[in-house]
Amino acid sequence: MAAPRRTPTLETGPTDPVRLVWARDEGRVRHVSEYAHLAPDERPTVCCPVCREPVTLKLGDVNAHHAAHLPGSRCPVQAWETALHLNTKHHLAAALRAAAGGALTVRQVCSHRFGLLGETVFTPGLVPCGAVCDVSFVEGWDAVAVEYALSDTRPDIVLLRDGAPLAILEVRRTHAVTAQKLERFAALGVPWAEVVATRALYASLTAWTTDVPLTVLRTDACAQWWCDAHRPRDARRGRRVAEPDPAHRPWAARVVDRYLPNGRVTRDVVYVAGVVRGTRVHDAMLGHRSSAASLAALASGTTETVLRTAHHAFLRWARERRAAGERLDSPMSWAPASSLRDDDGRWVAGTTLYPQRFQFDRDTRRWAPRPGVGTRRWMLAERLDVAQVTRPRRRRAPTPCPRVSEPRDDLGRRRER
Repeated sequence: MAAPRRTPTLETGPTDPVRLVWARDEGRVRHVSEYAHLAPDERPTVCCPVCREPVTLKLGDVNAHHAAHLPGSRCPVQAWETALHLNTKHHLAAALRAAAGGALTVRQVCSHRFGLLGETVFTPGLVPCGAVCDVSFVEGWDAVAVEYALSDTRPDIVLLRDGAPLAILEVRRTHAVTAQKLERFAALGVPWAEVVATRALYASLTAWTTDVPLTVLRTDACAQWWCDAHRPRDARRGRRVAEPDPAHRPWAARVVDRYLPNGRVTRDVVYVAGVVRGTRVHDAMLGHRSSAASLAALASGTTETVLRTAHHAFLRWARERRAAGERLDSPMSWAPASSLRDDDGRWVAGTTLYPQRFQFDRDTRRWAPRPGVGTRRWMLAERLDVAQVTRPRRRRAPTPCPRVSEPRDDLGRRRER
């Protein structure tokens, strides 16, 4: 049996603790190492940039410099994800302030094999491509603001010139920039880039400065970049690939195992995509992860109607695969596509969440249920509210007994029996 395809999994957390290294002093956020030259009794009272509670400066020679909250504090920055996000954000802002009036170059890594996402995604056994692309992003800023209010959104870092926004940097730890935020950035007409929060950006030995390009995950001008060797085939041939409608996205999906007659198994994801506006779906189609070609085009309608139609199309496709000798298995209901995708939109359908239920018997050349797993349903996916994709059978009303007419004479009077 072929080895199952490995999928990216989120880290549970770094081995070494991530501690807060920024503190607020008289309205200004400063790095805690700036107080290291002062004697303990000469150091000012500083507070946390998030909760504004007093913190204790730990500036010894054994552990790395950091600020510690008082016992019993419930500040969210004590979680390593929040501390990593805050440390990266304030270091980038400080480095950009020091280089005011200069230029910022961003670097994108080839997206082959999920790209290079630093500490965000750990992909065992897959080595990403090391090719990079450097692009001039912005220049000539005179001020840098953190959590600056722009319209009805607050970006992590805003570069300003004469008080007007010049560029935006969003620092990501576990969640990508939402579509709502991107729409607001587009309305402002300000270029933006998304940076992955890593300790390498602010660690003492590898701290980033504007002298080198800033590695970003994506920008407003380029969501993904491939080198010449790994560029999609149509792009290498010089063909113009139509950009999909950003609102046209998968909204329902299910995992499907395809057991082939030769003893190999292929894990696929069948999804329903379309533009969802309220309770209606437009430009709907049924597709699957294994191919860019759609399985069926679906008529527009309500979400329940489209899902029911998609389910019937899925059953037709399954019958075609069975006629070709495959055995299909999908012991789950239709689920929201968001529950089967990670932050970058990649399908997450590993065998840990969805164990394969059959194994190939070499003697009989057939697929047989796995002991202890063969009858287990995949219950980890969230079920859609409109998952009732088949119409309930209506119960036939009982046929009334025929009424026996009573004998009557020619005048309509009842005859005596």
